[in-house]
Amino acid sequence: MRKYANALDAALTGRSIVSLAARTKDARKWLHENELRIRGRRVERVVSHGKHLLGYIDGDFFFHSHLMMWGRWQTFGRAELPEKDRRERARIVVDGGAAILLSAPIFNAGEGDPYQKIEILNSDKTSHNIHPLPTNNREWNKSQPPGQPPLVSLNEANVSQFQQSFDAASSNTRILLLFSPT
Repeated sequence: MRKYANALDAALTGRSIVSLAARTKDARKWLHENELRIRGRRVERVVSHGKHLLGYIDGDFFFHSHLMMWGRWQTFGRAELPEKDRRERARIVVDGGAAILLSAPIFNAGEGDPYQKIEILNSDKTSHNIHPLPTNNREWNKSQPPGQPPLVSLNEANVSQFQQSFDAASSNTRILLLFSPT
């Protein structure tokens, strides 16, 4: 993922968005309602977080993708932009370049903190390892075994619901991870 993040960062960062289109259901709906708010804004940076790729757009917007096992990103100069492909899931065109997501089933766009908008699920039969590298705190490592419920970001809107759910499940083994934003 890091090589895709680096390629997208080089192609998109600091450039104004000309268009952002998606074929995934939720992103297509959100972009239909909000594309005019994104058009003309600059991409601030593109980073990888485990198998997730996050692009930050000025004005507190973002895009997110997860390639699963078969997706891939391609970058292009503006003059070499190809025709749309049936495998295309997202297309980000900026002044002087573009990035196209092919075959990946997960692409989102939104506003706000992407970590509060994106659920990290593990419904498959594979263990997943989550290993953030924070800037100001110790790094940590968590394994998410197969079939586990999603990891949830707590915020003011969902903390009381989480507390009730946590208290109600007293017979189950529970892990609570608390993060600082720095």
